[in-house]
Amino acid sequence: MAATPWQWIALGVSLALVVAAAFTVPIRVGIGYGRAGDGGTPGPWLLVGAGSLKARIRLGRPERRGGARLFTSRVRRGSQRDPSRKALVLSRALRAFRLLRPALRVIERLEWRTELGTGDAAVTSFLTGALWAVKSTVVGTLAKEHVFLEPPKIRVVPDFRHTRFSWEISCIFRFTLGEIILGARTSRATARRG
Repeated sequence: MAATPWQWIALGVSLALVVAAAFTVPIRVGIGYGRAGDGGTPGPWLLVGAGSLKARIRLGRPERRGGARLFTSRVRRGSQRDPSRKALVLSRALRAFRLLRPALRVIERLEWRTELGTGDAAVTSFLTGALWAVKSTVVGTLAKEHVFLEPPKIRVVPDFRHTRFSWEISCIFRFTLGEIILGARTSRATARRG
């Protein structure tokens, strides 16, 4: 059975609406890493979402030791990997970041929490102040090139009695597919001139 002209028109309008939605619906990509000693969620993760849908993906594979579930990366210590392959992967990742950099100007959320303790109150105080200075510098540098949709949540929690170090960081970027395409075209045009 052949399609009527009205069905073709409806199909064309539907396709145009889907393409328009793909270019205007905000996409969220987040990265994070947690290294917590007290029941936190260790390991790297990736957050992917569009509109109100989102999925948090743990990077690494689960491994069981003594009843506890640990996440380890795919590259194990002591493994013999080809150094040229690592360099190729790194160069591709940097190239992809350069292409996406213009699109990644909006940071939806940045959370960076650190718990620090050395057992000595004076040393812990000094290191806490130094860590605040480093974090403030990093956030200030990011604020020059990026727009924060909500204020960054930066915390340094000193523990004056115990020796501990745990940290968690998560950063979610917000962009549209159209911004990625425009950013890639701009990056390529700049590369051709230079």
